Amino acid sequence: MEGATAQRPQLSRVVLTHAPRQPGSWLTWDVAQKMTTAPASLLTHAQQLEALAALSLHAVLKARGHETFAHKKHLSVSRADVAAYFRQFPAKAEALLLKKADPKPFHDALCVEARSGKFVIYDMDHGVERGLYWYDSLSEAATDFVAFTYGYGYPEGYGFKKEG
Repeated sequence: MEGATAQRPQLSRVVLTHAPRQPGSWLTWDVAQKMTTAPASLLTHAQQLEALAALSLHAVLKARGHETFAHKKHLSVSRADVAAYFRQFPAKAEALLLKKADPKPFHDALCVEARSGKFVIYDMDHGVERGLYWYDSLSEAATDFVAFTYGYGYPEGYGFKKEG
């Protein structure tokens, strides 16, 4: 006999031939078993752009049976795509602007408005504007406004100039 049992010849044949109850691989987890391909997006590229521009992403996903706020997994558009969309459809960007005739929200609201030939995004916090982000063009401001609204981080980042 060889190995550890060679030193204990008195062990019974049942003990010597014992097989573990679990297969030898029970401690290792085969990652490939749980891997699946990424599901196809629920929304086409154009549908993503339209839903973002209209601030209707939640409603669009709900209509497709996904009542969720985990919407980021359904977005794949880039900042450049959204900016190009707003340049192509400037009326959609203008619809996002806070109008001078509209009362300013008092608390916990994200706003975008035109000021002195520029555009600014800010948070209202108990009647005080906080975190002002400035833009030279409406399409750029609208692009980041929809991203901020949904907490969507563009892979290439944002385009603002933060007021210090």
